[in-house]
Amino acid sequence: MTSISVEHIATTSTGGAGTAMGRLNKALNQHTDIDSGISTLYDDYYSSGYLQYALNHLPIAHKLAMNQLDRKFTPTWLPQVSYPDFSSDIVHLHWIAGYLSPRTIKQIDSPIVWTLHDMWPLTGGCHYAKNCDRFTRSCGHCPALDSTTQKDVSNKQFRAYQNVLLESDIYYIAPSEWIADRAEDSPMVDGPIKIIPNSLDVQKFKPIDKSMARNKLSIPAESNVVLVGGIDLDDHRKGADLLVDSLRYLKEEINTDETIIMTFGNNHVEDIPFETRSLGWVDTDQLPLVYSSADVMAVPSRYDNLPQIATEPSACGTPVVAFNTGGLSNIVIDSKTGFLVSRYDCQDFSRKISSLLSDSDMAKKFGKSARRHAVSSWSFETVSQKHKSLYECFYKEFY
Repeated sequence: MTSISVEHIATTSTGGAGTAMGRLNKALNQHTDIDSGISTLYDDYYSSGYLQYALNHLPIAHKLAMNQLDRKFTPTWLPQVSYPDFSSDIVHLHWIAGYLSPRTIKQIDSPIVWTLHDMWPLTGGCHYAKNCDRFTRSCGHCPALDSTTQKDVSNKQFRAYQNVLLESDIYYIAPSEWIADRAEDSPMVDGPIKIIPNSLDVQKFKPIDKSMARNKLSIPAESNVVLVGGIDLDDHRKGADLLVDSLRYLKEEINTDETIIMTFGNNHVEDIPFETRSLGWVDTDQLPLVYSSADVMAVPSRYDNLPQIATEPSACGTPVVAFNTGGLSNIVIDSKTGFLVSRYDCQDFSRKISSLLSDSDMAKKFGKSARRHAVSSWSFETVSQKHKSLYECFYKEFY
């Protein structure tokens, strides 16, 4: 078989989904004969592409201005400012919210693979439906928009995409079992669904000696370090309030003078009853050092797909404590690579953190198991071969 060309298309190469796309592209080019490339709408906020993304939000501008949205919602209706490369043998869509309208997708002649990085491809515009099940019908009366009508923005967008997607040749990739189940429930999806996790460069994300890591970060060697990343009090989905409640319970169980809560990324969490160290934005190359310096990674998300904030520390040999929700159960093997806590039991969440801080042998054992799980599940070699097999099967069916 001749080499198959694949073009990965996304709104941007930044963010979790953009990063996952870039890693997959790198993995395919390094470990397979797939001719893989990337096309994005924008990669900075000063481009015409970003203007298109912003203008797509006009139908809900009043809600955004009044800060009345309780979850991320992205309308997509504008004609294209510029078109990505649709000439490849296979077009692989990723996070395309605010980019490819239904009329644009209709123009794609190649078979389409679409990775479900969140629920946006399954709904009328929201990225995570929370407890709403209207996406299993046709949206409308959207709680994210506080809508009281059936034929609202969410219903119109749902219908527009549904009409196009059901007529297209699409193979869906679900990074987690959780998002695969959501896709099965959506009348937007008619094509096959295959579970393939996001790839991770486990040669880059690997354990570093903890003493050395702490020395470079100026962290006391004897401290208990709980690591938290990318959490904002305004982001209900990421569970900042659950983290604060958990840490209040933790304060009652351990010596606060010996414990540091270390944060990185866009963290604006207040009322933490421990000494905190904020690293701010951390360059990707420095993340393995940060993960390796911690005793435990706390991931308090209410719902998530396959967050890299949990896969990356696992690959670095740091056990993860998370709630048993979303795709986190595909990352954390309970009582083996970390702990999965019943939703949303903050007291037990704190107990699990405390048990890892107080039992270094268990933490080391979990960390080694987490590393093995990461290498066997998310390595470039493993994930790229799974994608190659899917591309080849789809190619044979289509051409």
